[in-house]
Amino acid sequence: MPGLSKVIVLDPDAWAGRQIQLGFEREGLAVATIPADPAKLDLPGEDTGLVMICGIEGSGLELVRRTRAQLLERRIDVPIVFAGRGVERDAARAAGADEAVAQPAYLRDVVTIGRLLCGVPTSGRQHLVGSLVEVTGVFTLVRAFAALGRSATLTLVRGLRRGEIRFWNGEVTSAQVGMIHGQAALHQLLLWTDARFDFRHEDVVRRQQIPMSHDELFADAERFLEGVRESSGGLSPSIVLEQDLPRVQSFGKQIPTEVYGVLRMFDGYRVLADVLEDSAYRVFETLRVAQRAVEIGLLRVIDKQPVRARWRTILSLEEWLVGSEARDAREATIDSGPVAAQGG
Repeated sequence: MPGLSKVIVLDPDAWAGRQIQLGFEREGLAVATIPADPAKLDLPGEDTGLVMICGIEGSGLELVRRTRAQLLERRIDVPIVFAGRGVERDAARAAGADEAVAQPAYLRDVVTIGRLLCGVPTSGRQHLVGSLVEVTGVFTLVRAFAALGRSATLTLVRGLRRGEIRFWNGEVTSAQVGMIHGQAALHQLLLWTDARFDFRHEDVVRRQQIPMSHDELFADAERFLEGVRESSGGLSPSIVLEQDLPRVQSFGKQIPTEVYGVLRMFDGYRVLADVLEDSAYRVFETLRVAQRAVEIGLLRVIDKQPVRARWRTILSLEEWLVGSEARDAREATIDSGPVAAQGG
């Protein structure tokens, strides 16, 4: 993240503005709230990395216009994110906003977009880059980008593995990882915990590989993650397992050939998510084999596990995206409910 990190919040609704302030503070960013009166607008310029504006219809647009005009007058290159109600995205962008988050929106998504844009110069705002360890996970990253309504490609790279999720005007229209396409590819990418990503604005063909509405798609993704978590028996997608060969040999022919083929994939190098991707069997079938094999001692956790970020507060729903330790952090999760309605 660039050095400028102070976030300025402009919101006529003090309670909603306080929510946004707390969201950014939980991310470790300094936040200042100032009166959201267009006639008395006075932006602090020092160390400002982002201006977050909320509001309703005309008042919101006027705040965006005044803010952009003041920034230009002071020659301050700072991104503006609009997260108000009753304003079309195109109107907000025409008024000077770099991005406009569709409402109602999850607080987590608003904060994710703001954090990614904070301190980014104009030249870099159409091509955002980052790492999954800096965000909650692929689920919230995709949901946040969808809220922008952009046509763009999200590329994730982990080692020699590469995945793509394409957005058409905010609609998740296609996904691919390896030879997997569509909904299955999206599900697989939801299990990634460690990867570099870039989000590039570009024209995208509406392939409709995933024929679901916005709400249906993310509800399905939640159900998938919940199912994986329940079937994992506490195993994290980033865990690395290896066979206990003496134990495997002691079972001999009691182990079915199909199960033995799955066990051989746990080579002490691949993380569980990679094994699920490479397996010839379905995700839940492979996961059940792994979970049962760990229970009876055919598989064991290797001593040196990949380093995982522990400083983040994690949504309990997305526990499986970052590891099983999130179960103990449920009470510390940030409020991910929809941002309160602005004004009356």
